[in-house]
Amino acid sequence: MGQEKEKVEKEGLTDRAASLGRRIENQKFMSERTEDIINVASKFYNEKLVELGESVRREARGEQRRKAESEEWRTGELEKAGREARKKERRGN
Repeated sequence: MGQEKEKVEKEGLTDRAASLGRRIENQKFMSERTEDIINVASKFYNEKLVELGESVRREARGEQRRKAESEEWRTGELEKAGREARKKERRGN
């Protein structure tokens, strides 16, 4: 009877140790996968930051272009008005 009790206790501890060993292996696997996920997420985040920076720069260039075009248009209109005024002045004299 004592041998049986020892055997059952040993088997119980062996089963428990095996179970804990499997849990440890699962935790190691999950830890590695978590690291992979973090690396992929970090790369994605960095790519998004680059895209956002490019978008901001593109918007800034567009705004500069619109301002330059507007300035050119105003200059053209002033020149046109000046030419018209000179024509009228010549006709009047």
